[in-house]
Parts: sequence; structure tokens; C-alpha cells
Amino acid sequence: MKHNLLAGLRLGDHPGRFASHALGKARSTETERLEEGNMMRKRVWTILRTSEGGLSMKPFTWIAAIIFLGVATTGSLAPAALAHGCAMSDVAATYGYTSTGTIVTPPVGPFLAVGRITFSNTGTLSGKQTTSIAGNFFDETVSGTYTVNPDCTGTATANVYHGSTLVRTTNLSIVWVDDQKEARAIFLTAGTAISINARKISSD
Repeated sequence: MKHNLLAGLRLGDHPGRFASHALGKARSTETERLEEGNMMRKRVWTILRTSEGGLSMKPFTWIAAIIFLGVATTGSLAPAALAHGCAMSDVAATYGYTSTGTIVTPPVGPFLAVGRITFSNTGTLSGKQTTSIAGNFFDETVSGTYTVNPDCTGTATANVYHGSTLVRTTNLSIVWVDDQKEARAIFLTAGTAISINARKISSD
């Protein structure tokens, strides 16, 4: 009985897997992985029912079969879980953040800011911040656009206003981390060395 079960589960006896190993490639789509898992489970049950003694197997043999079925199921679903990336619907939220760094050229000095920003699920952003530039404080509003890639990197263009007057436009490179709960960014403006740390405080 044990010999029949193991023989039936050998990799070489599974046509789909034999072809896969012969070509040196793994099946790449979620549908194929799910189908493969279902085929393996059906094969196990067929072997169990047609083996000598039918379903009257020893308890240990049944336990081994159940464990195998569980592995086949979780193995076929795991790649789907790992395939998840970032999208606007994942990162859309309101974040609290701090900006720290220096305006190097011209040699203005330290740049600091604290504020909150909302990323919409349509690619726009808006918020407000209090900024210190070389020890001078300003209340500013921010608006602009952003993008996000499946690997959780992205970009943003932020327009900064004093009242209704546009005072600067900043381009940012962004990465979302910790399951999109936090974000890191760096200013892409020449002559600056400024980074941003942001944390999600509410969903959009």
C-alpha cells in the first residue's frame, strides 16, 4: 500500500511536472498553480481509493495523506499571496510627516517641515505644513499629483503656496514601506539634501 502511494506521487509520474522540469521552467500563472494543486489532490484520492484495502488504511497512512493534501493546497495558494504589490487604492490615505535636510546651493541652511498630506485614490495630493527655512517660519499649503508603481516606489510633484502665491514646486521620489503604513521620500531639486518620513494616520 505504502509503495503504491509513493510510486503514484513520484515527480516523474506527473506529466505536467515532468514537462516543467524537462524545460527547466516553473509554471508562472496563478491559474496553472491552482490547477496543478487540484490535480495532485485528485491523484492522491484516486490512489487511496484504488489501493489494496480501499479506504481501510492504517491511521498513520491517513495522517500522511491529509498532511500532503494540506501542503498541496497551501502551496498552490502561496504564490498568489506573494504576488500582491502596491496600487493607489493601497496608499491612498492621510499621512503625518516631517521633512529634514539642508538647502545647499545657494547656501541657505537647514530646511525643516512638519505637516499632513492626503493622497487620493485618483493620483492627487493636498495638505499643509509649517516650514522652517534657515530659522524663518512659514505656514504653507501643498497640492499636486503622484504616481505609484507595483513595487511600491513612486513619484510626486508638489506645488507649495504661501496663501494664494506659488513659491516653489518640488519633485519627489517615494517608496512605501511596512505594508503601505509608512512612506519615505527625497527631494529631487538640485542643490538640496532633504528627505521626508511619513506615517499613515487615516485611510482615504
